Amino acid sequence: MSTVLIIILVVVVIALIAGLLTTLSRRQEHRRSQDRVEARARVSEASRLRESAGDEHVHAERAERAAVHEREEAEAHLQRARQAEEEAGRRRSAAEDAEREAQQHAERAEAIDPDR
Repeated sequence: MSTVLIIILVVVVIALIAGLLTTLSRRQEHRRSQDRVEARARVSEASRLRESAGDEHVHAERAERAAVHEREEAEAHLQRARQAEEEAGRRRSAAEDAEREAQQHAERAEAIDPDR
């Protein structure tokens, strides 16, 4: 009877070990499957982020070009304003000169003919 008991115990132990190995194998396969799904999700997310970054680069370049254009336009306006200011200064100076000359002519005319 002890031999039969030993054989039964050995068979039970072997069955337990086989069941344990099967369970471990299934768990490892399940983990591998989950890892593959997660890896695909990461690749998909990385691709989406790359695409989003590309779009952001396009928007940034567009904004940069617009800023350069606006800066050039502002510089052109500033240059025109400076030129207008210089022209106004020249005209003001010419007007003051003409006013002084008119005043001098009036004073001379007054000196020559006080009845006028």
